[in-house]
Amino acid sequence: MPDPVTDGWPLLHETGVPLLYEDGTPILMSAQWLCVFGDEPPSETLRGMTFTKSFSVWVMP
Repeated sequence: MPDPVTDGWPLLHETGVPLLYEDGTPILMSAQWLCVFGDEPPSETLRGMTFTKSFSVWVMP
């Protein structure tokens, strides 16, 4: 899953200016997390005509 802290952020020069490709688009950082589902199985909550599923995700080192 994408790392919500850094994925998609522009890569910056030491002066704070975004680094750009030749066509002017910013170079974006890409970061991924390796994840696994937690120990407990997913749970489902029904509320009228809608439902919510919840589960735990562990981020691996």
